[in-house]
Amino acid sequence: MHYPFTLLSLFFLSVAHAQTDSLPKRIAVAMESWSKANPTEKTFIHSDKATYISGESIWYKTYVTLDGEPSFLSKIVYVDLVDEKGKVVEKKMHPLTNGSSSGNIFLPKNLPTGNYSLNAYTLWMLNYKPFLSKKAIRIYSSDYAPAISQASENDFDVHLFPEGGEMVHDLKTVVAVYVTNKKGMPVAATGSVKDKSGNLVTFATEHNGYGKFEMTADANTPVAVSIKANGMEKRITLPQAKKEGIVMSVNNTSALRTFVQVRRTVSDKAQYNSLLVVAQMYGKPVFMGMVNFNEDATGMAIPKKNLPPGIMQITVFDVNAVPLAERLVFVNNFDLKDFTVNRDSISLAKRGKNKYSINLSQYSNPSLSIAITDAEISSGINSDDNIVSNLFLTSDLKGYVHQSGYYLQNKNPDVTAHLDLLMLTHGWRRFKWEDVLNNNPVALKYPVESGISLSGIVTIPQSKKTIAGGHVDIITKGEDSTTILSKAVVNDKGHFFINDLNFKQRATVYLQGSKTSNMNANVDIILNKTYIDTLRTSENRTVVDLDTFTANDAKDKLLTLLLLETGKNKNNVLEGVTVRAKKISRVDSLNNSYASDLFQLGQSLELTSAHYFNIWQFLREQVSGLTVEGDMTNPNVYFNRNAGLRLPNSVEPADDGTNDAGGIEENGISYYLNEINVSKDVINTLHPTDIALVKIFKGPEGAALGITEGGIALYTKKGINTKNRVGEKGFFTENKLGYSVIREFFNPDYSMPADSAFTDNRTTLYWNGNVITNSAGVATIKFFNNDSAKKFKIVIQGIDKKGELLFKEMIVD
Repeated sequence: MHYPFTLLSLFFLSVAHAQTDSLPKRIAVAMESWSKANPTEKTFIHSDKATYISGESIWYKTYVTLDGEPSFLSKIVYVDLVDEKGKVVEKKMHPLTNGSSSGNIFLPKNLPTGNYSLNAYTLWMLNYKPFLSKKAIRIYSSDYAPAISQASENDFDVHLFPEGGEMVHDLKTVVAVYVTNKKGMPVAATGSVKDKSGNLVTFATEHNGYGKFEMTADANTPVAVSIKANGMEKRITLPQAKKEGIVMSVNNTSALRTFVQVRRTVSDKAQYNSLLVVAQMYGKPVFMGMVNFNEDATGMAIPKKNLPPGIMQITVFDVNAVPLAERLVFVNNFDLKDFTVNRDSISLAKRGKNKYSINLSQYSNPSLSIAITDAEISSGINSDDNIVSNLFLTSDLKGYVHQSGYYLQNKNPDVTAHLDLLMLTHGWRRFKWEDVLNNNPVALKYPVESGISLSGIVTIPQSKKTIAGGHVDIITKGEDSTTILSKAVVNDKGHFFINDLNFKQRATVYLQGSKTSNMNANVDIILNKTYIDTLRTSENRTVVDLDTFTANDAKDKLLTLLLLETGKNKNNVLEGVTVRAKKISRVDSLNNSYASDLFQLGQSLELTSAHYFNIWQFLREQVSGLTVEGDMTNPNVYFNRNAGLRLPNSVEPADDGTNDAGGIEENGISYYLNEINVSKDVINTLHPTDIALVKIFKGPEGAALGITEGGIALYTKKGINTKNRVGEKGFFTENKLGYSVIREFFNPDYSMPADSAFTDNRTTLYWNGNVITNSAGVATIKFFNNDSAKKFKIVIQGIDKKGELLFKEMIVD
């Protein structure tokens, strides 16, 4: 949500009495310079849920903002799935349109059970790694066994945080407490500690493992805190109190002002007589005030009325610009616009039809995503990280925040108090004051991306010596048969760069270089590796264990579904079919080699005979139930419905605002070339000798792809994947990854007679990452229940072009 910075005017009013002091001006100028050099992008990833079974898909949408509005800076966003060891098990690259993009990750059946991190970021954000958007998710697979409770699981960790950063001799200080189990999840605890005078101070955590106590320390006496949790007791020694210094105490309970009080020690008090309090938000100063103990000016109130929502950092500096104490507070100045969700029709019956209309007329071109899940397997309301809690809160905090949606659900006193405990315990450090004040630049390793680019150097053959001048001809051939011709100029250092080579999935890049002085001279080309091609491991792995099952959870619905998926139930399910082991044939080998996990199902055919003059002749002769008629260069192709090949989920004609699954279809058939949805015109251009594998999808086999009336996928023979010369023209070739293909969510239609041969165990009932509104600003969504859900959880999130956030979640039962 964009807030114009009338903040600087507020800042100048706050320090009007101190214009002769150079320190406030120095800080203001330094922060302005830092902000301009380090624009801060934020990402939020909305996934359909947080717990999955292998064989399902993670459906997601990413939102990228800059200064509270959809980002115009980066044009590419990366999404990766990282396991507990830091291995990247899946990676995606998407183009950003108005700051957002959507996609999905298919979870293979053999993916091990574990905790994973779903990460979303731009390349520019990698310069500021601690603040990438991360979502902890849990994936269950056939290797899972419910844990048996052990005594060691009662162990816990204690984290203690003196307000402002340090305890000082003989000064009363608030100490925040955060208690977690060994899985990183919060636990309730009680505690006690003796202060400087020997008085016993007792306390208890208040919410999600957070609590606090107040005490006076002695610099000569270590302070041990006793903590009891899970039937165990631990003694934790606080860091030794400093012999001299200051402490800062903050009261943020008022909606209009934040009150700051500074106290100093008796010894060497003159050293701390004059201090400067600075409050900053989003890299801009919003308040400055002088502390003068000689004049009893030791407290101040920071006005919040005109401040944007988010985290405010309050720092106390001495006269030499050395930070002495620091504290975070949250400015709760956000008011979301409410929007109406009308329940046009609701049915909790087996495969019942549901229809909702959402009035978004008050928003300006909103980008929106909607997830509807079986509420029995979803987390509760105000539990998950959402677009509001993420962009205003957790995106500026280090570490895992459990149930972050709770803290911004309302402005009730209890929630506000718990939010302040969160501010006391989580670190914040987008920059170091020393770097800002001394104008030390951030080491920017990664650039801002405006599109897929290639770069490299041109050298003398068999040498690393570069050649100045000339150019590089580039031919990019995508797997969807697209061809991009481009030319890059070689600069005086032998480097070349080309941008906006936007292709999907994969492409083979052909490069040929030449000198300015001799166009026919041989040259070598060394192509730089792109980020997506080199991504193998990541530091962004999950730090918590989300496994909540125990041996006593046999009746848990998700665990029941897991048992069904792993062979205890013989019925087919809509997403994922158990495949029994068998001897690998040549066709199976081709299927494993060419088809991704999402395309593994379906009939596989190898095109071996050379007598077929085109693809259509092969399909007509080899695929039962498929009719190919008319002009064989561009025939009419359809599955014979009388042969029982039509899926029971044909999409109804969409009315205004209705968001149904769909792709490029001809007569109901979806065509894929190397797993990219293409039109039939592209298939017409293919020759049988170029095809390695053909796959046919009928009935439920195409469900995961969102295929409504059958599909045909063709795979071209794999080409050269190493750097070589091609022919006599001196081309170098290299394979590159491109934008990931966006799949459509499978939304079955049970208004027609349903196939009873399978059980609908979907836990995500509806997902739409690109919600469309009609001319009146209304979006209509339709979906059918599964075979067992008794209540739905609906989550709607998004942002409009002005930065207005949209968020609503509800339970329907």
